[in-house]
Amino acid sequence: MVVLSGDREVFVWGRRMGVYPQVELTLDAIEKRGMIYNQAEINQAGPRLVKNNLIFHKINKIIAGHYNTALITDKGELLLQGMNDFGQLALHSDIKDLVGFFPEFMKIDALNDYIVKDVALGSSCVHVLCEHKLTGRGKLFAWGSNDNGQLGTHDTEMTTNEPFDMTYLFIEEKSIHNEDVIFDEDEILQVVSGGQHTMVLIKKGDS
Repeated sequence: MVVLSGDREVFVWGRRMGVYPQVELTLDAIEKRGMIYNQAEINQAGPRLVKNNLIFHKINKIIAGHYNTALITDKGELLLQGMNDFGQLALHSDIKDLVGFFPEFMKIDALNDYIVKDVALGSSCVHVLCEHKLTGRGKLFAWGSNDNGQLGTHDTEMTTNEPFDMTYLFIEEKSIHNEDVIFDEDEILQVVSGGQHTMVLIKKGDS
């Protein structure tokens, strides 16, 4: 469970939402801790105010998924926490296999060039709707498991911890006077996910 108060403070409770040791997320620190993040599980029944690194952010939106939680800041930054068994936390390749779960919210640096508008959390993947800071063009990124085609490809063996651009699925190829071919990119308005399914709403009303 996650709640955003009127003062934009974040409260959490439920499974794996207890108090954890504060350890810097580095390869050296994780190895020294003996994989504590994969083993420790502290459940909490009462709401707990999350401070830590969130004191440096103003949160505009919260999204609770099956095994992950996402926060969107007033600057359009994305913060994630939770399971990482399929690369949902978009960690660097050096440490992604060492962290099966991380309790604190971490900023997703892979999207530094974008303003995050919306997030959908499946059971094993993440979908992010955003726009480029310079061009303003909308993008739909996804990462995690593609075992049921969640990333929009036919490769059901695919698992990635890096944002995968799915925008091409919503681009129509059109011909002008049977000569030039242009690409008409529809505006993606919303993305939502269930356990193994994702739905996208685009401007012209199709999904």
